[in-house]
Amino acid sequence: MRDSNQKPEKTKAFHITHKLNTISEKYTILASSPIREFSSIFGQAFDVNDLGNPGVQDKFVYVFDPSYGYRMDIISEMMENTFTNIVKPIHCEILPVGEVNHYRLCAVFKKPAGITLRSYVKQFGPMSEQQIMDYVIPIVTKVLMGFEELGQSHGGINPDNIYINNVNNILDVTVGDAIREPCGFSQPAAYEVIERMQVMPIAKGVSDVLNDYFSLGITVVYLTKGNLPAELLSLEELVYRRIEESAYEVYCPDFNGSAAFKNMVKGLLCDRRTERWGTTKVIEWLKGRRFNFAVLRLYKKATRIFNIGETKYYTTGSVAQALYNDWDLGKKVIKDSKFVKWVEGGIANPEMAERLSYTVKMGSSASFINISEDEILCRCIMIIDPENGIRYKSIALHIEGFGSLLCHALSKNIQDNINHIYQVLDSSLINMAMENRTLGNKIFASYMIMNLERFKLYAKKHEFGFGMERLLYEFNTTLVCQSPLVINYYCFSVARLLTVLNDICEVKDIQILDRHISAFIAAKLNFRKEVRISTVSNYPEIESNRLLRSVALLSIAQREAKVPNLPNLTKKYAASLRGILTFIKSKTTREEVAKRLDKVVELGGILEELLNVCCDVSMIKKDNDQFQEAQKKFLELETYIMNASNNRKIFDLGYNYGLKIAMVISYFVCTVATVIIFGRMMFDK
Repeated sequence: MRDSNQKPEKTKAFHITHKLNTISEKYTILASSPIREFSSIFGQAFDVNDLGNPGVQDKFVYVFDPSYGYRMDIISEMMENTFTNIVKPIHCEILPVGEVNHYRLCAVFKKPAGITLRSYVKQFGPMSEQQIMDYVIPIVTKVLMGFEELGQSHGGINPDNIYINNVNNILDVTVGDAIREPCGFSQPAAYEVIERMQVMPIAKGVSDVLNDYFSLGITVVYLTKGNLPAELLSLEELVYRRIEESAYEVYCPDFNGSAAFKNMVKGLLCDRRTERWGTTKVIEWLKGRRFNFAVLRLYKKATRIFNIGETKYYTTGSVAQALYNDWDLGKKVIKDSKFVKWVEGGIANPEMAERLSYTVKMGSSASFINISEDEILCRCIMIIDPENGIRYKSIALHIEGFGSLLCHALSKNIQDNINHIYQVLDSSLINMAMENRTLGNKIFASYMIMNLERFKLYAKKHEFGFGMERLLYEFNTTLVCQSPLVINYYCFSVARLLTVLNDICEVKDIQILDRHISAFIAAKLNFRKEVRISTVSNYPEIESNRLLRSVALLSIAQREAKVPNLPNLTKKYAASLRGILTFIKSKTTREEVAKRLDKVVELGGILEELLNVCCDVSMIKKDNDQFQEAQKKFLELETYIMNASNNRKIFDLGYNYGLKIAMVISYFVCTVATVIIFGRMMFDK
């Protein structure tokens, strides 16, 4: 029923308090004072009263929306370790917030001092190379080193998320936080590496700090020049230019600076990840070592153009994006032989052309591998542009962002995205993406490789604990249970979920568990198969009962989560189970079972005992045997009665026929006697 190697929790649980709008008796949330600057679609920020320092509002609280999973591992690390020069949580708790007492995860931050780098540049103009070298680059590098040690990335390095404060003519720099949203969600496209620009913001996923160093490079360019014209371009135009040219050519056409400073910028803005400067190079450069760095483009330029509609393309990257942007046209383009010939001759890559030709033929009627046109187009896009994730119809994602994309689609009920996510998972596209790429988060990649086939099976199942809801919790290990019954109670663990269900069961209908509750429990306890009641497997009517299965699932959850008593839940289910005892034929046995259920309620709140009572095989077998014996006796009696009835009918029939025969004989005798008498009378005359 359950895998013995239970998946470990990835984060530590935070303390739960029950005092409205009060965090650990230290801070009071001013729920009527939202702070727009620090709020987002993933949560709201509010001012707080520091009870230990009344009158000073130098802190704010961020109230997380429970509909999404968050970077809880980073939150824990920041609170436990000595992260400095970054806006980080100083206290986290789960508590009721607002007027409706909805439980939320709340994180208290100290407000960053000073102003953003963008505001600084607008007020004082561009920064000097020396200022950038003395204050900005060392502090950001120090912060990124902390993320690198954790195997994580910041995802939000840009002039609007770095603060600067002038303290006695010394500039103090603080990096903004990285935990209030999925990694990179609000990062402007102009500050992203090319492979993250082309996917949906919600589906970027966690990468590594080399991407943050690229963002640092763009920030340095902005600080040096005082503006960044590329920010004014549309996303489509910016992506096109970034693919066709190098990042340095796009952002620094007229960059003025010392040779050493230019080489540093070139190193940070390198589109080729393996050549891009990281922590080691930056630290060496700050210490005075100088490097010569050539500008390198990511994509090879074709010797001849490729036309799609009226637009000319010179690289496989720009062609891939064009195919995705006009999906229906793209399906026609890849079937044209000119497409493969252009890759073979214009790009001079016969191996890639051969792969494309084979892939396109998969959709032909002659192929024994018959896959959809949509999958073929997606495969072609990944062949010519392997590092830019999976682009399929309405979705574009890196596999690290699969969980947050699924979470967003289910939360907002975006049906097209949900369908397309399922289609991607049901195909071999993720396998292909994993084989092709060299970038990405290695920890998540290993997790996907080990579990992908299992996840595909989960998605196809419709039983208790499976389906897309199961994947939601597999890919978002910090996500709380999304059931409408409990989402406002912040159920981050099975124990918390059971406790909440026990508290609300008297006013909520929880007889049959919904798909989210069952999937959440199944994911947390790592169930590989549907929960079944093995003791009554020979009795399908009982084993398939949804109410009994709900009790079975909760009883396992109670045992595994080590929750000793659930009195309200036990009482509620005991009452519900009395209503389904019709599978017990004997009225006396039903009354006996009802009494045993009452006894379980009296003795404590162990759900498994309810199941043991209702699924007592000896009792069920005895009841069935007695019922069969009664049926047998009834048949015998019915046969006897039928036979007796038949005998009576025969007697009655004989009696009736006897009477009729007697009447006929009487008539005959009378007739003969009359004739004789009449004859004698005639003879006498």
